[in-house]
Amino acid sequence: MALKRSLLLTFLEIPKGAKPTGDASATENAEWVLCGDGFSELSQSNNAQTKDTQYINMDIGSTTVTGYKPTMSFSVEYTGTQESVTSPYKLDRATAYLNSIRYSGKVGAQVRIAHVDVYTGTYNEETGWSNCETQVFKSNVQIDSYGGTAEDPMTVEGQFNIEGEPVLTTATVTKDKRGITLTIS
Repeated sequence: MALKRSLLLTFLEIPKGAKPTGDASATENAEWVLCGDGFSELSQSNNAQTKDTQYINMDIGSTTVTGYKPTMSFSVEYTGTQESVTSPYKLDRATAYLNSIRYSGKVGAQVRIAHVDVYTGTYNEETGWSNCETQVFKSNVQIDSYGGTAEDPMTVEGQFNIEGEPVLTTATVTKDKRGITLTIS
């Protein structure tokens, strides 16, 4: 049986109030929000950095991996709710944060990203997933495009540019009336 993509949950740690900042450190004024509704793509590329070597006495050269420059590309459709035609459209919180970066033109906006492999944890119907292997990344946000065609929903596309190595930890994912909540151990 193949693992479904839905068993790898991705969360953004964003400032409460969804205002883009340049600070990627954990703060009391931040919250983890699920990258879920609207995200049609969120894929990590390790972008291996290599060095090719072929000396004059060699018929076959070699390639050595010297490092990585990971990125996570995303494509987000603007999904949300609207109570009436005259009321404002409310975006999902992760989408609203990315939209605030796009709208403000903020350069250097940073987030922390958590990849939670829920399939590695223990599931309890009442409490959710616990003891899940988790990678936490520091990242800056790059917005590449916005808009879309007439027949498609508005979309923002870009990537998260990972800075440094991930912090390896465990996490708990719970679901309640507030939604899905992440607690990092």
